[in-house]
Order: sequence, then C-alpha cells, then structure tokens
Amino acid sequence: MDSAYDADVIEKWSRALGHVPLIDSHRRSNGKNRSLRRRSATFQRATTIKESVRLKDEFGGRMVRVRGPAKVMTSLMLGIIA
Repeated sequence: MDSAYDADVIEKWSRALGHVPLIDSHRRSNGKNRSLRRRSATFQRATTIKESVRLKDEFGGRMVRVRGPAKVMTSLMLGIIA
C-alpha cells in the first residue's frame, strides 16, 4: 500500500486479520519509525516483483502457450536455459 494508508487503525485491522502490512510511512506521520521486519518484508516483495518482471521480459514468460503447472514450469525453465 502507499503512504495514504498510513493510519494506525488500518495497520491494526490488517494485523488482526493475520496479515503483515506493507505500508509506506507518510512524510507527515511525525517520524513514525518502521520496524526492521517491515523493511525486510518490503525488500523481499520488491525483489520478488523484479525477478518476476525479469522472467517475463528476458526469458519468454509473457508468451507461455501451454496449460498446466508442470508444462508452464518446463516452458519457463527451457527459456532460462536457452
């Protein structure tokens, strides 16, 4: 979520649902510190998104024309090998 959702009520509700909220701090939130766990989760999420985009752009992940998880995995792995 972006910084527009930086409210304690939203964060508490998200935690009550069992989620780990990834909410950027808003610049007017009086210097509210983000914990190391939230920063780590944000970094992991960004890394996952970058790798997903790379898989699609560089290794043919956008043009998968097969169905089924095993066939899709085989197609993607052959694209990576090639």
